[in-house]
Amino acid sequence: HNTVVETGEFMRNELGGITNGVIRNNLSFNAAAPRIRDTWVNVTTSNNGWFNAPAGTLAGSGDVTGADPQLDSNFRPVMGSPVIDRG
Repeated sequence: HNTVVETGEFMRNELGGITNGVIRNNLSFNAAAPRIRDTWVNVTTSNNGWFNAPAGTLAGSGDVTGADPQLDSNFRPVMGSPVIDRG
């Protein structure tokens, strides 16, 4: 699980690619689209949160989208957050 807030890129992969990977339960808020420049083979993405951030090629089943993930000052979901119990 990773939480990325207000950054230029959520994820950047340039050399070597990814084989047999899983990208799951990550949260991107106010970030640019992921930048994938190499080959991915058998990579599964699911249950990630995209809030005011495009999923791009990382869109997967069970993803949550919206404008505000409702996080506290320590980036933890508060009661009523759309990311609670979603992954």
